[in-house]
Amino acid sequence: AAAAARAAAVREAVAQARLMDIPASVAATVAAAAARSASRRVLVPCVLAAPTEPRLRLTSPSAVRKNAAARAAAMKTAAAGRAAAAKEAAASASPAAMAAAARAAAVERARRRATSATAASRAAGSDQDSATTAAAAAASRAAASRVQCLQPCQIELHIEAMEPSLAAGLRVLIGGAISNRDGDQSTTAGTIHCSTKPGEPLSGEIHIRGCQVKVHVQEVQGGGRHLAHGAAHPTNHLSIGDGLKRQRVVAVDATNSPPLAVEVMIGPGWCAQVRVLCREATPAEIERHAARVALLEAAHGKLADSTARGGGAYNTLLAQIKRGKLRGVEAVLLSRAEEQLKRMKPDDVAPVEELRAKLSLALCTTPPPMARDVEPCGVCVLPGCTVAQPSAGEKFEIHHGAAEAAFEPLRRLRKIGSEVMAHVWLYDVFASAAMRAVADGGVWKAYGKFNLSAPSRNQSPQELRNYLLRIDQGDCAAALDCLVGYVERVYNKKVAACQINVHMDSSSSHMNHRDVYGDQSKDRVGPNCTCSFSQAAATACFSLGSSRRALLRRETDKHSSLKKCCDSCLGAWRKPWLHSGDLVYFNDVWNNDNTHGIPAHNTESDGESGPRISVALLCAPGPPPNPMDAVCALVVRS
Repeated sequence: AAAAARAAAVREAVAQARLMDIPASVAATVAAAAARSASRRVLVPCVLAAPTEPRLRLTSPSAVRKNAAARAAAMKTAAAGRAAAAKEAAASASPAAMAAAARAAAVERARRRATSATAASRAAGSDQDSATTAAAAAASRAAASRVQCLQPCQIELHIEAMEPSLAAGLRVLIGGAISNRDGDQSTTAGTIHCSTKPGEPLSGEIHIRGCQVKVHVQEVQGGGRHLAHGAAHPTNHLSIGDGLKRQRVVAVDATNSPPLAVEVMIGPGWCAQVRVLCREATPAEIERHAARVALLEAAHGKLADSTARGGGAYNTLLAQIKRGKLRGVEAVLLSRAEEQLKRMKPDDVAPVEELRAKLSLALCTTPPPMARDVEPCGVCVLPGCTVAQPSAGEKFEIHHGAAEAAFEPLRRLRKIGSEVMAHVWLYDVFASAAMRAVADGGVWKAYGKFNLSAPSRNQSPQELRNYLLRIDQGDCAAALDCLVGYVERVYNKKVAACQINVHMDSSSSHMNHRDVYGDQSKDRVGPNCTCSFSQAAATACFSLGSSRRALLRRETDKHSSLKKCCDSCLGAWRKPWLHSGDLVYFNDVWNNDNTHGIPAHNTESDGESGPRISVALLCAPGPPPNPMDAVCALVVRS
């Protein structure tokens, strides 16, 4: 309907022009105005002034064609004269004047083309005048938009250094020109001017030590505005090899001392101000840079952990995503990595049939009588050695049968008889949940054993509980709640993370380690650690199923407050039994000075060992925020 209205308005305007003795250019202007007013449904008053151009009598198509041809020849001659004059003036003109002249010439050419097309259409007597006029107007607008790209792109590079030595070795490559500047002479390394021909983009690189920043400047539609119309990214941008376009970047080189941070900022417009500041990198910037590099390498499959501690491409990328979130890596990079992770298949999940066959309750074992009361240990006996002495403030406890006390609220709620042992019921529901979750990838290999978690591998107790309910494992969710509630009630701490370890038989183990208590423990774990890094002050771990020995060892490394008495110091260690239903509790002081783990089972001295499940709960410092939150709500539900 709008097109029909525009066509009717144009036909009426052309008919009136034929009746009136007016110039062709004025008739074209009136027709275009009529088309626009018809589409907007408004009335535009048209005033026809006294013509100053040669008149064209629209008496017959042949006369119009002859007059149009004569006028086109005159216009071509005039345009040639103007072009020659423009070339002569451009020889001594500035880049800005050249750009202005080129703009004016392009606009004039577009106007001439539109006028010629309109006159030819009318001479043919066609009813498609509106389409021709619209096409001519679109061509004129496109030509005018292209002209605005004819500014000569320029870069003014301002380089500063907090210390003169930080800018040493600066190498700039922009627009094909290489500039090497020495920053040892002053704190300001200098200013570099670069420019290109009108309409051409300007790109280059800035190198300082191991830092590399790419620079790109290009004028776009909009008369020098910073953003292109409808563009997803600004035209002037910086990049550091991660595929993102920014206006400010911080490149880091931590390979030398002091670590270098190159902060680069770029301004808008065809004459871009680029400021480079060389300074010493902060620890947070170094960690963020390392996490960004590790994330990109994991996304491209260059950081796969091939050790036996577990992890393939999937686990590696997942670990680096968690590390990147903790270190403040850009959200765009993390989002891309998460989308890639969704398309990947976990490569470290447990074999379904083997897991279901080996987690049977009937296969659980207890130690033979001759080995039950034997506890292997070792301690340095050199004079003056204090490694085996407890540290001030450390706490370590093994509570035998604590699972029964934790199970008591659930026993009353579910009316479970006393003939059902708590540790047996708890092991059975956790084993059943593992058999169900393995099909979803919820049981995966890590450090010599398997972990049970939500497929997202989030260690939050709420995330695990929600997943258990989604897969119809309500009994296991209730069991988790009663264990969490017991720990929070007895030790007056809030459980912040949960890790369920699954040992299928005696061949599995868990290497000695310290638990990860927040961000300060990041240097104690491997590159593919998927720990939550939640702030914690203690660990409570329930042992269910078969009995296994634990290895507790006093450490004298840089993370410990203990020191060797001499180079021949043997330290201290012991291997206590952990039976089904036992609870191990230790605080952060003990965790710093000791490591713990489940060593490979010695079948010759300790007999055969079957499946075992441990539920490790990391406790945050301080009491639960609300007494009502101490025991999970699922326990009191019907």
